[in-house]
This record gives sequence, C-alpha cells and structure tokens, in this order.
Amino acid sequence: MKVNKWILISSFVLLVMLAFGGVFLTNAASGQQAPQVDPVLQAVLEAQGQANIFVEFRAEADLSSAEKMDWSRRGEFVYTTLQTTAR
Repeated sequence: MKVNKWILISSFVLLVMLAFGGVFLTNAASGQQAPQVDPVLQAVLEAQGQANIFVEFRAEADLSSAEKMDWSRRGEFVYTTLQTTAR
C-alpha cells in the first residue's frame, strides 16, 4: 500500500513537536519567536492528530573532529553539536 508523502511528512512533524514540545513552549514563554508551521501540515495535524515531516537545517553541523574521539566522548560531542546547530 502506497503511503501519501504528506501523511508521512505530517506524522514526522507531529513526532518532533511531541518530542520537543517543551522547548517550543519554553521559547514562546521567553519571548522568542514561535516556530512557523506550514498551513498544509497544520491542517493534517488538526485532522489526523499526527503527521510525518522532513526537517532540513539551514546550517550543517561540523562533526569531523568526532572521528578521533573515543566512543563516549564522541556521543556527547555529536549530541551537543547537533543540538547547538538546531537552535
């Protein structure tokens, strides 16, 4: 069965919103600009309660130095770098 692209994208958006919902609420309360949601995505979320999305970052995290790190330091470095780049 072929799954509609927008349903997959919309479901992923919902998953991200649920996972990071506290971050969105904190940003709104602190006076930061709220994230913009595509009207099509918003409609799917309202109609189905879930949606899949594909997130594309404006910046690319530089993880090249992680290759030389031991496993535990690498994991923390990658996590922190990706979090910082996402903001």
